[in-house]
Amino acid sequence: MVEIHFSSLATCASNQVAINVSPNTNFSVRLGQAADQFGLFRVNKLKFRLLPYSGMLGDGSLAWIAGVTDTKPSTNISNLECMHSVPMATNQSVPSRWINVPTSDLRGYQPWYKTIPGSPDTAQEIPGVLNFCSANAAGVLSFEWYAQIELKDPIATGSTPEEVMLSRRLAEIRAKRVLDRERNKLLLTLSPTASVKQ
Repeated sequence: MVEIHFSSLATCASNQVAINVSPNTNFSVRLGQAADQFGLFRVNKLKFRLLPYSGMLGDGSLAWIAGVTDTKPSTNISNLECMHSVPMATNQSVPSRWINVPTSDLRGYQPWYKTIPGSPDTAQEIPGVLNFCSANAAGVLSFEWYAQIELKDPIATGSTPEEVMLSRRLAEIRAKRVLDRERNKLLLTLSPTASVKQ
């Protein structure tokens, strides 16, 4: 499980920009490095909000859109029609409220998504997007988000289930040997003439 708390700027092109919620986007180097060791991921928690920013250039909005959508909202009005959305006025001086996306909405089309991009169908890689809209064609929005990303199916050979099982078994054998030695020492101390099994 990787938890991420992140804030950044999103620059709109033609009033809108969408950012994939996925380990292979540039949200977090730490998330990307962790995801490189696994084949699948899913988002368990996601919350976001907009922050005041002097370079906004126009009112803005941010919305969660589940799954892969060909035509995303491109105006604040249509973006705010999404169930999980929040507005930000140009002259607003406090952050917007937090939007918590329910886990059921975070699941999207698949129970798990691929961490490595390149699938013929992007629905296998992306549970959804954060969609930004601005009243200005080149508006800039400042946002903050928190996510909990779960990873599974290790792809590093040292982390395969067989390797992990063998490592655990070896640790159990070593611990048993140490315990046997300590028991034998105790038996020799209590009864010096007793024969000790080696």
